[in-house]
Amino acid sequence: MNFYTASLRGTKQSLNWETASFLAVTLTIVLFLTSCTQKPEKPQSFSICFAGDLLLDRGVRTNIEMYGVDYLFEDVDSLFQSSDFVIANLECPVTTDSTPINKKYIFRAEPEWLGAVKKSGITHLGMANNHFNDQGRDGAIDTWENIKKYGMTPVGFGNNAKNSCEPVIIEKYGTRVAIFATVTIPLENWFFAENKPGSCQMDIKQLTEKIIAHKKENPDDLIIVFIHWGTEGIETPSSNQRMEARLLIDAGVDAIIGHHPHVIQSVDYIDGKPVFYSIGNFVFDQKKPSMSKGIIPQIFFDDGEISGVVVHSYRIERGKPRLIKKQ
Repeated sequence: MNFYTASLRGTKQSLNWETASFLAVTLTIVLFLTSCTQKPEKPQSFSICFAGDLLLDRGVRTNIEMYGVDYLFEDVDSLFQSSDFVIANLECPVTTDSTPINKKYIFRAEPEWLGAVKKSGITHLGMANNHFNDQGRDGAIDTWENIKKYGMTPVGFGNNAKNSCEPVIIEKYGTRVAIFATVTIPLENWFFAENKPGSCQMDIKQLTEKIIAHKKENPDDLIIVFIHWGTEGIETPSSNQRMEARLLIDAGVDAIIGHHPHVIQSVDYIDGKPVFYSIGNFVFDQKKPSMSKGIIPQIFFDDGEISGVVVHSYRIERGKPRLIKKQ
């Protein structure tokens, strides 16, 4: 494995945001050397990019009305289109059904905007978060259908509790990657319904058990967990998150991608497996400096294993992520 932290197999190292950003932007000699616009040299290698919280409402809605939806992705679309798959966390319902539930922050986006999301290169949208339910269950179902209508794949949602937690399988060149998505934080004014459509709400114990069972049946699958967890605005993962990350890695997970805190948290390598506790906002309108930057991990796969990881850094200006060019 070639990671930007270099030779971490069998070790555990922790990087704070300043160190990770410095390495990602300036120490290119220890990066898996792939530029934003290049494909891996081997024809049977492929990559998946992971993006954080994608909001298409509130201040971002204002920017859309001024500049159009394509504007939001202008600086990242070349990266996304050079990657084979892109998974982002959709932080709002996308529906014309405006039936908000009683909660503090309520979002809604217009379905036609998903055309620009697809055009940017995003292939999958995570729905296991604390905003999928802002417009009630009908709005969530509508969002699920609209994602599919515009040619993308929803992750972490299903027509019942069991199906919502089934992994989405990405397969290319004989390599299978199982993407598990769940939200572990409490959902405001939302009641779990086992036999109704909703997002995956497995806790870590349930998730590890499901992953162990999946690996037993599919021993060659690589496992990535796309998880909505942590505490908003806190740049250091909690001791509980670190413990949960260890449990997931021990269960057979190959990489963890976290979101929800709206800030970048440190990166750990546990037994050589990357753990991104929080990759920060992606398209968002929060103004604090810590909430106006993020990272996009790009994971490369080759011959049934992870062959490298590149971290792309960006700053958010007027809701729009702008990549920081490597020097």
